[in-house]
Amino acid sequence: MQKPTLVILAAGEGRRLRPYTEDRPKCMVEFRNKPMLEWTLRGLWECEISPESVRVVGGYQNQVMKPLLEAHQVNNLIINQDYLTTNMVYSLSLALDGLEDVIICYSDIVWETDILKKLLQSSGEISVVIDKEWLRLWSARMENPLFDAETLKIGSDGRIVEIGKKPLNLSEITGQYIGMLRIHGHSLRLLKELLICLKRDQETMFCKMFLTDLLQKLIDLGLRVEPVFIEGGWVEIDSVEDLNRLSGFAGLKRGLK
Repeated sequence: MQKPTLVILAAGEGRRLRPYTEDRPKCMVEFRNKPMLEWTLRGLWECEISPESVRVVGGYQNQVMKPLLEAHQVNNLIINQDYLTTNMVYSLSLALDGLEDVIICYSDIVWETDILKKLLQSSGEISVVIDKEWLRLWSARMENPLFDAETLKIGSDGRIVEIGKKPLNLSEITGQYIGMLRIHGHSLRLLKELLICLKRDQETMFCKMFLTDLLQKLIDLGLRVEPVFIEGGWVEIDSVEDLNRLSGFAGLKRGLK
């Protein structure tokens, strides 16, 4: 079976990672002696995703990532010229042309390859990677895990019914979305139609949307969004504090000496 195309979203400035991002995009900040983008690319090759099946959406300081992409023979770099005024959904919309099966991956996460392999085995048209052991990682990142966590609620039929809202307590969090999902088939066609409508009718909101906002819209439209549960094996590097606190985090073995 043909592997899906993998879209890496890497257009943002990464302001919370300054001064490291003053001269490079967020994905080129080093974690455990390698840029985060390099960890991502190495993970793709280990899962037998070919360079021809990778699209990277860059923006801020995108020229810095070009030598690394060229070294890995990734030639499909799409530039979001409006990265200062747009968000992830806008970047995603630039990369979907002609695709029938896509995996979307944030560029500020480092993950064990078993996670991607599990996602590749998922059967749902919309499959979202959810970490059930999220509290261990969030507790290592910050004093109050609820401060940066988002709601994740599962319905009686096993599908996701709520994602991305501000939780009031831990009971509203079955797990955390890690920034990796797969969408294909009829659901991908509907997603493309939704993006066209949002851009035409609600452009301001469209430009500012996060992926969790988009997922909630798909849920509200009645599409089945299914969790792919994992138990750790990844980190998110969103701030200088993350970089300092997670360099020795035992929950991710990749690159740990």
